[in-house]
Amino acid sequence: MANQEHLTLLLKGSVIWNEWRRAHPDQIPDLVGADLTDMDLEGVDLRRAVLTKANLCRANLSQANLHWADLQKANLQRANLSDAILRQANLRDADFTQANLQGAHLQLVDLEDTSFQDTDLRGAHFSGDHFTLFRDRTSRVPPLTSPKNTHIQVGWSGNKETTDKEEE
Repeated sequence: MANQEHLTLLLKGSVIWNEWRRAHPDQIPDLVGADLTDMDLEGVDLRRAVLTKANLCRANLSQANLHWADLQKANLQRANLSDAILRQANLRDADFTQANLQGAHLQLVDLEDTSFQDTDLRGAHFSGDHFTLFRDRTSRVPPLTSPKNTHIQVGWSGNKETTDKEEE
């Protein structure tokens, strides 16, 4: 269950939340299981936030900072995460069905059993020394591009395929 103080502050909007984050940089926001459906959280600072099992369905998280956030088992269906920073986030078992991740930064994320069904990933940044993506067969993930010598692993549960890419 979410910390009520943290949830109350976030429900007041991005400006108040971000001011609180600047004043309390060492706080780890506890928003476990929070219902943030349809919230406008554009540009919100959710670095290191624990959003496990949170409901972010249709939330506007455009340009949000979710670096190191824990979104395990979160519902992000139809959420707008365009240009969001999700570096090193735990997205295991999260549901991004019909979400907008255009231009999102997804470097070094845990995507095991994550659903990307009908998700817009155009311009999303997937890079790092080692990147693993597990998806179901209905996902529409565009061809992945990576920097030279990056190891990308794309697969399905029980049927992993590995691709080593080196750009010329």
